[in-house]
Amino acid sequence: MATLLNLLLLTILMLALLLAILLLTAAFGRRRKQDRTLHAFEGYFVTVERRNGRIWSGILHLTTSGFEIRFPTAGSGNVPPAEASYIHYAVEYDALQALYRDVEGMGPEERKRRETDLRPENGRRLHTRWQDLLDTIEQGIAILTDREQVPLAVEIEGAGHNDMSGNRYLVGYVGNRHDPLLEGNLGQRMVCQLVVQDSLFERIGTLQAYSKRFLLLSDVLYPSARVLYLGREEHPRVETEVRLEQNGRRLEITNLSPYPLLLDDLRMGEKVKDLGMVLQPQQSFHVVLERTEEIDCELRCQIVRKLDIILPRAHAVVRYRAGHEDNRHLFDIGIALSPTRASPEQEERLRWELRQHPHNATAAASLGRLLYRRGDFAEAEGFFVIALQQPQALPDNGTRVHYELEQLRRYRQSTPKTPS
Repeated sequence: MATLLNLLLLTILMLALLLAILLLTAAFGRRRKQDRTLHAFEGYFVTVERRNGRIWSGILHLTTSGFEIRFPTAGSGNVPPAEASYIHYAVEYDALQALYRDVEGMGPEERKRRETDLRPENGRRLHTRWQDLLDTIEQGIAILTDREQVPLAVEIEGAGHNDMSGNRYLVGYVGNRHDPLLEGNLGQRMVCQLVVQDSLFERIGTLQAYSKRFLLLSDVLYPSARVLYLGREEHPRVETEVRLEQNGRRLEITNLSPYPLLLDDLRMGEKVKDLGMVLQPQQSFHVVLERTEEIDCELRCQIVRKLDIILPRAHAVVRYRAGHEDNRHLFDIGIALSPTRASPEQEERLRWELRQHPHNATAAASLGRLLYRRGDFAEAEGFFVIALQQPQALPDNGTRVHYELEQLRRYRQSTPKTPS
């Protein structure tokens, strides 16, 4: 009897020792282990954007406690000349909007290195089983110590008196380090819904990796809002693959990029000319400038670039697989999750114009976008339909409005709501 008792005690002690070794190994490994999604950007020139709109660009150097962005030269970017780098601590990760890596701006050696870095990880199956074991042990210890951490679902309720009002939407999900749903979609083109400045957008890219905190999407065609200032010089100039040439009051815009260029509006002092069109690669468009000598003009547009993007899972969700070469998301206007920033004056101006001229296709398209962004889907759809009744009256024969209407209808059908 004493022998059996001693054997039982010895077994318990060995199991306890084994558990302690596992926990110490896990703790030591994780203290030394870098986030595997952030590690994919180590040593590359990246752009870091915080949710408050601040942006830094430089070479990323990753540690276990955060990362440092080292500027190529002192004073680059939106920083004082005295700064040579910016340190972002791991505890600040939730303040990140995204990290961007410009694929087309890379040289041949960087492209080759990127291809190697994005290959499937060797021994991933063993790695994921080890992660499963560690997550299970950690969760068990947390339950015993009453400190259990469940996956965090980030939801938001639709705002205002519109089609989103009263519904809750999942806009973020922070789970475990190993997620079977994400594992099954690695290497696939996925649609990711993300929150940018209180608006919900969709972007498509290849899901390359994930961690507990981040998602890594590659080859994302990403529209970026730009303001191109128009001086009074008449010689041609090229800015971010957009060629601008003024001849008197005539402005010619040429898209030199391999992707569509979205032209939003032209601002001439207090006067705003709605463009709302898409300019295809190598296509040109001309417009007459209505300004005096004292007024400068601004062209507001969205320039598409191919990027690799790291998104915090706190405000991004992988939602479903994308269709083959599905680029409709380029025309995603974005849906406001809080009261829209559009001014009442802008809406009233467009409604007044349509009361005076009910078949004004440009005004109908602009009002449709404003309502779409606000979440008034039914009314927005009606104005898009009115605009498309006269496609010849739109600068691009209705191409952009057609895609925006298609995106609106698809979004209404496919976006799941969380039960209240």
